[in-house]
Amino acid sequence: MSFFYESKDRLECNVFSALTYGDHFHDHLEMFLLETGRTNARVNGVEYPMQAGDIFLAFPNQIHSYQESVDCSGVICIFPYRPFEDLTPLFRRYVPSSPIIHADAIPAQAAPLFRLTYNAMQLEQPYREAVMKGYLSVILGLILPKMELQDSGEASSDTVQSILRYCAENYQQDLTLETVAAELHISKYHISHLFSQKIRIGFNDFINMLRVQEACRQLKQGIGITQASVQAGFNSIRSFNRVFLKQTGMTPLKYQKKYRTETGTNA
Repeated sequence: MSFFYESKDRLECNVFSALTYGDHFHDHLEMFLLETGRTNARVNGVEYPMQAGDIFLAFPNQIHSYQESVDCSGVICIFPYRPFEDLTPLFRRYVPSSPIIHADAIPAQAAPLFRLTYNAMQLEQPYREAVMKGYLSVILGLILPKMELQDSGEASSDTVQSILRYCAENYQQDLTLETVAAELHISKYHISHLFSQKIRIGFNDFINMLRVQEACRQLKQGIGITQASVQAGFNSIRSFNRVFLKQTGMTPLKYQKKYRTETGTNA
C-alpha cells in the first residue's frame, strides 16, 4: 500500500457527486455525510461499506480512501481539530474502532447540519468560518458519543502509523531520522525506506510540511514571523523562509498579509 500526505491549512466543505479517492492522510479531521448511493471507505487498510445516510469520520493522520462508489452524493468537510479545544485531547489520544456511524444511530439533528455548513461557505469573512465551526462543533458533539474510541497507541501496532503519530506529536522538536529511530526502536534506514516507498515523500520534507502547516496557523493568529518559525520547530529564520516559500509559493510576510486582506483583520 502506498499513500500520500495532503497539506491542509484551511477549513474545506464541498458537495460531491462522485467519491473515489486514493489512500491519503493529513493532520485534519475528514468527515462526510453520504446522502445517496453507496461506497467502501477504507481506513488503515480496513474496508467499511457505507450506505446512504451514513457518516464517515477519519481522525488526524489516519490513512483513508474511498473505493467502488456507486451513485454517490453528499457533503464532505475537512477541517482542523485544534479550534475545538475541549475535544483536542480526544483527537490526539484516541481513534475510532470504526470510522462509520450508520444512519440508524445518527441523531436526527446531525444530517441537516452538513448542508448548512456547506451553505455557510457563501457568507463573507469573518463570519464564514465562525458559522461553519459552529455547525461542525454541533455535528461532532452529536456523533462522537456514537463512536467507540480506543487509545491510539493500542489501536494499531502498524509501523507506519507509529512513525506518523510520533512525527505528528513531536515535529516542533529537533526531529531527525536518528531520534525517531531511537525512540521507536526502528532502523533509520527502514524509516527512510517507508517514507520514500509508501508515504511518497522524504522524511525531512514531511517534517517541514508539518512545521509550515503549524507556522501558517500561528501567522493567521497574528503571531510574529520569527516567533512563529521558532514555535513551529525551525532552527533559523533563513531556513524557515526558504521552506515556507517552497511549500506555499509565497513568503511568510506575504502569506500573513494575504490572510489579513481576505479576512479583513488587522491582527
